[in-house]
Amino acid sequence: AESVGEVTVHGSRPGGRDLDETVSAGEARATAGTHDDPAEIVQDLPGVARPSFDSGQLIVWGSSPAETQVFVDGVPIPALFHGSAIRATVNGAMIRNVTLSPGAYGADYGRGLGGIVRVETADVRAAGFHGEVDANTLDGSALASFAPTDGVRVEASARYGWIASGLDALGVRDVGDYFAIPRYCDYQAKAQIDLRDRESLDVVVLGSGDDLTRTLPDPDPAHARSQVTSTAFQRAYLHYRRELDDGALIDVVPWVGHDTTHLDDRFGGIPAALDQQTVRWGLRASERSRLAPRVHLRVGLDIDGSEATVHREGSLEIPPREGDVTVFGQPPGRRPHVLSRAPPVRAGLGAGRRGHGVRRPLRAQRESPPRARHRHPRRRACLVLPGPHGRAAHLARELARRRRRDLCLLRSGLPDALDPAR
Repeated sequence: AESVGEVTVHGSRPGGRDLDETVSAGEARATAGTHDDPAEIVQDLPGVARPSFDSGQLIVWGSSPAETQVFVDGVPIPALFHGSAIRATVNGAMIRNVTLSPGAYGADYGRGLGGIVRVETADVRAAGFHGEVDANTLDGSALASFAPTDGVRVEASARYGWIASGLDALGVRDVGDYFAIPRYCDYQAKAQIDLRDRESLDVVVLGSGDDLTRTLPDPDPAHARSQVTSTAFQRAYLHYRRELDDGALIDVVPWVGHDTTHLDDRFGGIPAALDQQTVRWGLRASERSRLAPRVHLRVGLDIDGSEATVHREGSLEIPPREGDVTVFGQPPGRRPHVLSRAPPVRAGLGAGRRGHGVRRPLRAQRESPPRARHRHPRRRACLVLPGPHGRAAHLARELARRRRRDLCLLRSGLPDALDPAR
């Protein structure tokens, strides 16, 4: 076989940070598997794991999905994809480019341990009236843009997923027992105003909503499980940009938003619900100036505030966790959840006072650390004490010596070696 000589490949090093991956909307649409949606290119970038069908979360460099942040023009949003992970929450026609920072990003972005996904919206078309309509088996969308004056341009779009409504209309209602059927919608509106030369102001409104139902059927209704998740968010912000004559760039984005999350779990006849309403606001501002031909200075301000209202019904003591084999977690009220490898010691202590020959119980409640859990029977308080065998046994024996007459040791789950009566 002939030997291959030395091959030399010449290329130019791309500018910017080495870890950032920026893909334009046109290049993303031409990539296989994106379904003409530029945001889906994030799933094909290095270090990103594809989400499951019933989850729109992103896993970047093995970090938790909750630790990866998504920004649209510098404004944080809860999720880039709908719950089905087949559509983005922002219309692809309004996206200019998508940037993924898997790690080692600068100080202008924080409050996260995972990656950062930044979506930049495109400029509205300068003149004329334009419209797009798309309809397929999953959803339908429409987009329209027009320019009422030379310095003002307006664009709006909306999308609605009708796969669940189509299955209901066909009478196929049991598909949800085996597959998660998503219900989703989103809308966007953008007004772009040219103030002066190289100075503009954008007014943007974003919104998205998801409803997802998952069930685990069982012939016994007492063992059937279901979970209904509803999430929605709205954002409104102003984006001011100005480029000075010396090359300095000023960028200011004040924003306000509202997030809604509703979780409804049912373990047979045991309901549990969690409703959370969050009002968010913030400001992101930066100025980039050139001090020397190869020296730049960038200063900025990042403010993020929120106020949440939480309403709970039932018990959500053991919620589902990442990698949990029970999908929906454990039904509430079965057994205490103790964060300890050693078997817990359950000790009941009754106290009372004597008067006129009648013993009256004294009821008292005591705050416990986060790793402990209280149960309250009618006449005594029961304390769960996690910890090593030796320490728990020593404490149990001390309680037995001091209050032997009133001590009641609950022996469920307690080894015989720890029983002070033996």
